[in-house]
Amino acid sequence: MRALSIIRDAPLPWPAVRDWLRSLASLRGADILRMKGILCIQDVDAPIAVHGIQPMLHPPKRLRSWGGEARKSRVVLIGRDLDASGVNHAIDTALAVHAARHSSSPRHG
Repeated sequence: MRALSIIRDAPLPWPAVRDWLRSLASLRGADILRMKGILCIQDVDAPIAVHGIQPMLHPPKRLRSWGGEARKSRVVLIGRDLDASGVNHAIDTALAVHAARHSSSPRHG
């Protein structure tokens, strides 16, 4: 068993985080015994709690406030054969794909 902690300081776009969590649950769900996190999501003024057990993700829950905590995203995964660099690469890829989709705007001319 191993515990991994994923931390991101900047607010995250929900669609990218959602895609990362779904992918993680689908591809590695059998190896993930537990996942819990507090997320700082773009354009949301309160923290979002996420959690799951193996491939089952529970609906995200908006919490009341940050309560003095630093506004950053923290996710902890507990499981078998988890690779920190692979999990970090997966979220970075999801963020990059989201950024690429939203960086170009249609030009009229």
